[in-house]
Amino acid sequence: MRAWGVKGDDGALAHVIEPLNIGGFYHALSVAVLGSYLGNFAAGDANRAPGFSRQDAKESDDPRPASSIASWSDVPRLGPCSK
Repeated sequence: MRAWGVKGDDGALAHVIEPLNIGGFYHALSVAVLGSYLGNFAAGDANRAPGFSRQDAKESDDPRPASSIASWSDVPRLGPCSK
């Protein structure tokens, strides 16, 4: 997140990426997209992160839930301490 210019302490950044937490791992592309959005369109303000949840994704009409993408075994992931 900091590489994209997102500002905040460790707790703020952890809060921002928490919806991307899938069993203690974070889908790298999802983190990059969120960081890019915040850095480019929200002036790096972590408090301006869009609200979303995995539950919302499950209730979506989209037949391809986000969790299915993150479950691909060959997709690079960031560990729980990476922000």
